[in-house]
Amino acid sequence: MADVNCTAPVCNPGVLVEAIEELGWTDKPFVFDITKGAQDYVRAVDAAVKSKPDYLAININFGTEVIDKQLKQAKADNIPVIGAGGTDATNVTMMAQNPAALETAGKYMADVALDDKKGPVNVAVPTDISLPSLESMTNGVQQRIAEVPGAKADLIELSFSQPQATNVSGIVNYLKSHPDTEYLLFPGTGFYSGLNQALKGAGLSDKVKLVLTFPYESDVQAIKDGEFIAVVGAESNYQWRMADAMARLAVGEELATKTPVNDFRLLTADNVDVAGLNPANYQQVYRAAWGL
Repeated sequence: MADVNCTAPVCNPGVLVEAIEELGWTDKPFVFDITKGAQDYVRAVDAAVKSKPDYLAININFGTEVIDKQLKQAKADNIPVIGAGGTDATNVTMMAQNPAALETAGKYMADVALDDKKGPVNVAVPTDISLPSLESMTNGVQQRIAEVPGAKADLIELSFSQPQATNVSGIVNYLKSHPDTEYLLFPGTGFYSGLNQALKGAGLSDKVKLVLTFPYESDVQAIKDGEFIAVVGAESNYQWRMADAMARLAVGEELATKTPVNDFRLLTADNVDVAGLNPANYQQVYRAAWGL
């Protein structure tokens, strides 16, 4: 199989390889640099399709529109495509993560802030809306906040194409100019690195509370240290779901849905551990399903 993914931690590189090796299959990676934008992403997808794999997995960071030609070619070549991202499922066999699932993650982040405040809140979302997955989570936040009279959700528009120090400065500057902001809601960890120290340096660490979704193992200590009031655990290792779809197709099983529901759980400093980042015993469940 061919595997298109970015090299940044936010893309969880390498996890799909673990699952594919469990199946005894061969994984050929086609990596792209998310900081170089859609052009490098299209290059990787194009090369992956041309390699004519039996199955193609794509972390669809920049959506399906820019790879429409490649997806149509994969369909013509009878290559099932299993994707993940906040984008539509046109010419994709299944989206292991999809807009509905990601919007749910955003709504749950908003629920955390609303429950903590026990009333209307002012939240801001550091995000890069050029990435459909982040856009979907941001939409979820805005939808939930819009249901509460007097609550407000703003965007802090950032970009993976600029240095993280620039993104951190953008968040700090926003908070200085918007002192009524009570919560920062992070759709993934991509823009969090270095922020805690910057907030302390600017005297803002006690002025705003933080909420996160899609944490990874590297975030567990920060959660234990109380840097977030709560975290929405959201199938961080979703690539196992992608491998499961391919395994089912390989034995002629029809997939139940193109847009499956994802599993979520609430994590705090009191209950977080590495095992809690994903559904309980998920690897053993998949191995059993695969007859291993």
